Amino acid sequence: AGKRTFDVLINGKKVQEKVDVFAKAGRATAWRLPVDFEVTGDEITIELRKVSAGPAIKGLEVREISKAED
Repeated sequence: AGKRTFDVLINGKKVQEKVDVFAKAGRATAWRLPVDFEVTGDEITIELRKVSAGPAIKGLEVREISKAED
């Protein structure tokens, strides 16, 4: 644990700090990190910013959740 920590930024805003997947899930185990964010254009930029060693993930899922209209 602690060897591959990284910050998660979505559209330039830090949404998670010092994520350590191995500490949370262990080796060869799936782990979820749900993050809600608002999209204001046609693009989503996701950045994994190195804290210690290089960030490593095996998959990413983005789902649309629409707000109820008034």
